[in-house]
Amino acid sequence: MKKVNSERKLWLPIIMILIIILAIKQLSGNSFRQGAENNSVSALKGTNITLMEEFINLEEGSIIRIDDAEVFANPNNLPIISLLTSELFSRSSIKSLRRSSVPRIIIANDPGIEASVWTLLSQKGIKDLMINPEREDESVLKYEFRPDTIMSN
Repeated sequence: MKKVNSERKLWLPIIMILIIILAIKQLSGNSFRQGAENNSVSALKGTNITLMEEFINLEEGSIIRIDDAEVFANPNNLPIISLLTSELFSRSSIKSLRRSSVPRIIIANDPGIEASVWTLLSQKGIKDLMINPEREDESVLKYEFRPDTIMSN
């Protein structure tokens, strides 16, 4: 009888520690809510891509500006949320982005940063995020491409 009680005393703290660790993991806001497979569907369908001109003409929405990116004309005075990449995953940033249910477009100086931020925020469970595929400052060829048509022997 004493052996059974001593075994219970040994296992009880271990089980309690495991329960506490699982509770902390579930309650922390740092875990991804959606997998990459859910995001890839909207990326492949193109539902996450919109032109800035189309987005600005919406009556409601907001602009997420990453690292002081240039914002295009904003005739409807949509709210602008400025975030630094270093504070993207802060609890306050994620909570404020989750509260809003309006469409949001991510604007950054680099299209790679836009795509990365879209992927990460989408995996955190933030809905209605879009990116802008067009860039005004895309590099253009200086000369027209003309393939060689004359063959020399």
